[in-house]
Amino acid sequence: MADAQPASAVGKPLPDGDLPTGTVSVKVVAGGAANVVVGTDVTLLVNGQPRAARTNSDGRAMFPGVPAGAKVQAKIADGEGKNEIMSEPFAVPASGGVRVMLTTKPFPGGGGAAAPAPGGGHGGAGGPQGMPEARQMSGQPRADREVLPGSYQVRVTYNSLQIKDGQAKDPEPPVGESVVLVGYKHDESVSSQTVKVDKDGYAQFDGLDVSGNYVYFALTRLPRNGNVDRLASVPVQLQTQAGSKLILSSEKRTATVPPIDDLAGPQTAMPPAGKVKVTLEGYPNELSQILLVDAVTKQVVAKGKPEVAPADPSKVDGGAQFDADASMAPGTLAVRVHGGPGTQDSPLPNVSLTIVPVGATNVSEGIASKTGPDGTVQIANIAKDKKHRVLLNVNGKELGSTEFELATSGGKLDVIAHWEAEGTPQIVFDVPYNPAHVLYAETRQVSALSKKLELYRTMPFQPLEGTGAHAAISVLPRILFSFQLQAFVEDEILGVRGLWRVSNNSWVPYLDNADGMLIKLPKGHVGGVVSDEFQSAVSVAQGEGFRILRALPPGSMQFEAGFSMKADEGQVDWHLDLPLGAFQSMIQIRDFPGLEVNAAGKPVEMQTGRSGTQWLTFDNIMIPTNQSMVMTIRGMPAHPAWKKWVPRLVGLLVVGIMLAGVIYALARKKSEGGDDGKRKADLMNELVELEKKGGDSKRRDQVLAELERLWE
Repeated sequence: MADAQPASAVGKPLPDGDLPTGTVSVKVVAGGAANVVVGTDVTLLVNGQPRAARTNSDGRAMFPGVPAGAKVQAKIADGEGKNEIMSEPFAVPASGGVRVMLTTKPFPGGGGAAAPAPGGGHGGAGGPQGMPEARQMSGQPRADREVLPGSYQVRVTYNSLQIKDGQAKDPEPPVGESVVLVGYKHDESVSSQTVKVDKDGYAQFDGLDVSGNYVYFALTRLPRNGNVDRLASVPVQLQTQAGSKLILSSEKRTATVPPIDDLAGPQTAMPPAGKVKVTLEGYPNELSQILLVDAVTKQVVAKGKPEVAPADPSKVDGGAQFDADASMAPGTLAVRVHGGPGTQDSPLPNVSLTIVPVGATNVSEGIASKTGPDGTVQIANIAKDKKHRVLLNVNGKELGSTEFELATSGGKLDVIAHWEAEGTPQIVFDVPYNPAHVLYAETRQVSALSKKLELYRTMPFQPLEGTGAHAAISVLPRILFSFQLQAFVEDEILGVRGLWRVSNNSWVPYLDNADGMLIKLPKGHVGGVVSDEFQSAVSVAQGEGFRILRALPPGSMQFEAGFSMKADEGQVDWHLDLPLGAFQSMIQIRDFPGLEVNAAGKPVEMQTGRSGTQWLTFDNIMIPTNQSMVMTIRGMPAHPAWKKWVPRLVGLLVVGIMLAGVIYALARKKSEGGDDGKRKADLMNELVELEKKGGDSKRRDQVLAELERLWE
């Protein structure tokens, strides 16, 4: 389930000690925390150098391995793809990671990417008695032990909750409005049910699945000021020990803000009424048939194959790198702009740019110029006592550089800009408005990663009479596995601990098998332990690894755990089978005198932690599915050989004495025929094997007792 973040957090870094060190998580929404944007590009400027990633099914783009202390800023395109939305600049902490939320369009009642004023833009101090506004909490389910397991309590309101007698009351609930609950099951089946809002503003659903095999989406439509607000929740996977609560909130009945539309996906302009546009986002590898299905009747409403839309050159993604140049006079800047459609890299002529002092309130205060035929331009006489930024316009989209100064030398600014080489696959269905419809779109394609025919599906949505709908099918790798591990040498033991993450990039729960999902550990590992807070979801599978006990809900689940490896003569052979592969993973091994690590020739980097600890680091590990991660760790402590061989020799001596006794007993007795001969031989062989393998003493005593009986 997506984490709820208030609108006031937009663009602001939030340190998170639960994230792996050096990880930046950028969540992209569209005007509300429930409106996650899937498959959109996110750029992270790390010390001015751009890194790129795409958002997954819970709207997050992950950037692991960012150096501690690096100056970082995240940016995305707005809902129309014309302007950039940027976070505040921040430094990456030495431990843990950072979360940032960006929005492609203003929150209701607010402006730009900033938070709305409390009370939907009408001023005030938030909700009653400090409680967040209902609209701010809308669409975010939460477990609550006051609700019985298997029940889902949905409260519907016009953002008008008030505290009376210690409880939140709604003086005018939308009695009689319908709430639809759609369930997606791991086997790809779909369920739906509808409940009316009661006199207290609640719609309660009982008897729901608690095994984890279903996730549920709550949907409703609320009329307001001649329009209709389309409200929806992120999916919830119900727990076994508690039910869940949810608020679906419009703005106040009298609010004049534009209609709210919680339909997830890229928030471009909606098509006209009676039209449903479905796009294939992410990494589609074919123009597969798309079905538009009614979740209530299970009937296919429309179907067809998408076509690739014309490229939109205004969807520009870019980055800029500034480098001081001592050979250039102070106050001088050389700008180079290059790029093009797709991966093309050519000079970009006639690009308008303005050099603006940081803090200037009027762009006209800057120096305007334009690139020449070779994509370059040099500007002199820039104020040396101020910091500056460069604003550029590429294909109608504004780009901006980071801050720089030219006090002691000149500098060079390298700007790269790319835009679509081809458009997004899409299809537009004609679907006359039917208030009973609850729709979703789906397609099937062979995954380039798993090589299997996979189902890809949108969230469910309700149509509106006055406008169409735009739903996105995210074609992403269904399951991605990653780890962030640290290992420590302690005598002959290599202790390993860290974070395991499994991402289900689908709105449909994923169940690997009836027992859950096995996360394998390296062959020959010793033991395993799961952090207390995750033991209800993950168990230790002795000798195998860790087992996730329930179906994976949409989005990412992670857990902390550890295990050990025992060195043999100072060496650990690490062989980790990865049926799911490994995506952007990392392992750090604390340096130890004489330690050598060989990972099939892959480079190892020595990194220094906050306390000065040296770490042998393998970063950005990318391994395809059904392959293994293999490495050899040498130079660990090893005990003298006699400490190992003496116990072995003693064991062999014991076996020899026992066998001598057996032979002596045989010499005293004549063979009594073939009836017991085979049994004696079998028992002799078993006795030797038990001694070799250190078998349990109880079975050894049983074998000896039976041999004595046979020889008497």
